[in-house]
Amino acid sequence: MAFLSLYRKYRPKNFSDLVGQEQVVQTLKNSIEFERISHAYLFAGPRGTGKTSTAKVYARALNCLEEERIEPCGQCENCKRIDNDQSMDLIEIDAASNRGIEAIRELREKVKFYPGEGRYKIYIIDEVHMLTNQAFNALLKTLEEPPDKVIFILATTEPHKVIPTILSRCQRFDFSLLTQQEIASRLEYICQEENIQYEREALNLIAYSSSGGMRDAISLLDQAISYSGKDISLEQIEEMLGRVKVKTLSRFVNYLAENDTAGAIELSGQLQSAGRTVGRIVSDLIDYCRQLMLIANDSPKLAYRGLDSGRKNLLENDSKLFSADEINYIVSKLTELDGQLRYAERPDILLELTLVRLTDPAADESRAGLARRLTEIEDKLAAIESGQGISFAPEEEVLVEAEKKSVETKSSGGSKSSVEPETKDKSVDKIAQNTQKDSVSEQRFEKSDKIDSIRQAESSDSRGKKVAQSSKNTESRPIPEKTWQKILNDIRNEDIRTHAMVKESQLPIRKGDKLKFIFSKDKQFHYQQAAKQSALIERVVNQLASENLTVQLEIEGEKNINDNREGGSGNFSKGESSSQNSSNRSSQGEFPLLKEAQKVFGGRIIKVSDEMISNFKGGNKNEHEENDETGTTDAG
Repeated sequence: MAFLSLYRKYRPKNFSDLVGQEQVVQTLKNSIEFERISHAYLFAGPRGTGKTSTAKVYARALNCLEEERIEPCGQCENCKRIDNDQSMDLIEIDAASNRGIEAIRELREKVKFYPGEGRYKIYIIDEVHMLTNQAFNALLKTLEEPPDKVIFILATTEPHKVIPTILSRCQRFDFSLLTQQEIASRLEYICQEENIQYEREALNLIAYSSSGGMRDAISLLDQAISYSGKDISLEQIEEMLGRVKVKTLSRFVNYLAENDTAGAIELSGQLQSAGRTVGRIVSDLIDYCRQLMLIANDSPKLAYRGLDSGRKNLLENDSKLFSADEINYIVSKLTELDGQLRYAERPDILLELTLVRLTDPAADESRAGLARRLTEIEDKLAAIESGQGISFAPEEEVLVEAEKKSVETKSSGGSKSSVEPETKDKSVDKIAQNTQKDSVSEQRFEKSDKIDSIRQAESSDSRGKKVAQSSKNTESRPIPEKTWQKILNDIRNEDIRTHAMVKESQLPIRKGDKLKFIFSKDKQFHYQQAAKQSALIERVVNQLASENLTVQLEIEGEKNINDNREGGSGNFSKGESSSQNSSNRSSQGEFPLLKEAQKVFGGRIIKVSDEMISNFKGGNKNEHEENDETGTTDAG
């Protein structure tokens, strides 16, 4: 007996043998049960999804002599003749080779004859979209009103090429691609029937390579049996399909994680020398990185579907090499490369260039590459901040404390005494460098002198403690720049409008348990708006500080009006209005705009009191009071 291909040998003969397409199968079975048989059907879908097989099963069920059954029995004469392609009532037409009007005219003549063996005469026209427009038009009338007991089943992979007048006369069924699990289960059944030893993952690879088509998958299985004999392994399937081995893909991924440009390029060259095309290398690498991406983005079940424990462990280990953003970036770059390969004359150069950009962030000048490098810098800064902590003490005090500890360690004696002078010299040099950087104004020079005096005074422990304590309680010094930036970032996370106001402040000054935000005179608007959110600012500051600090907001050169309030907290409460602040400023004559106007136009500024308003005849006292509350004055 001649060899019979597996996809022909295991072609479905019953509805139960059909894999997938449950909605189609259920509809056809119900049409037989309820005797609602249509005269024309259109089966549309990708190749190898069961269109022709379903049409033959349906024809067998319609002409089966067992009338009480929905499933074809397979034992009656009609079922056997259909199985052997000997039935006179089942006519299969290949529209690709019979696409002209003459073939349709011949069909129209034969369709008039009644079925000779079964209840229905069934025409299966495969690849119907290949018919010419004249042939379609010739088929219209026959398809719309065929003779009794005649059924047309049209099958096509391109339904958009079928003219609308034909589509409107048919019941349309759309066949979808089969899932990897459905295909692998069918392959497993065939292997068991053929007594083939197999690895489940090898069948999964065949199912994946078939791209959702059952006929393609069974053909690959037939080829695998011819290649490897009665024992099918994953490595043999990878070799047969020309795919990159999983362990090699894992090496590739490790090179990317380690930023090993030379290793990645060398491995790429080895695979090409072994006969793997650049397209195959990129495609397999995308598949592997996609699984890592699914794991990194909390979808491990989808990534592990159909895999054995060995490959699961390999993927799990490799997924720990990247963050979600990193592996997402790698997949996007590889996918972009895959789209460029089809037009490239030198695909190997494109692959090598992409590997350089993935392993060397400095070589990637795209927006995504710059964002990636910026993210790495932010992560490093965050790690540094989390390791060092946030300090609200002035930088000079931090350095003095460091020097003090070194002096204490030296005085404790022991084997470290010979090393301590060098440590002290380094700390002294560091303090000198910082004080030199801060010597911008006379105040900074004075602070430097105070630091030197404190440094000299702390040679003895008891005196050093007193000087440090008095310095902490009495002197006002700016907080470190790093702490200031952290405060601004946290305020921005809370309220971006408040952040826009607060960032106009000068570097906050720490004095005892108070933290002062000082605004220049030309930033009065920012000062007023920030004062309304003082509670938020103080909450953010105290979340960062290890101690309870009181926040004060001031205008440069002015005394905080809240310093003399009962309670003495020095805070701006949220309920305080800007009118109170404006009234207080007007009493002090702090109106820069009015002063400038006075210089230009001359005259003098007069403050209007309630007594002057009451003595002014014909005036509206209430109107002047309202204007006074808003902080305005009359200029004469």
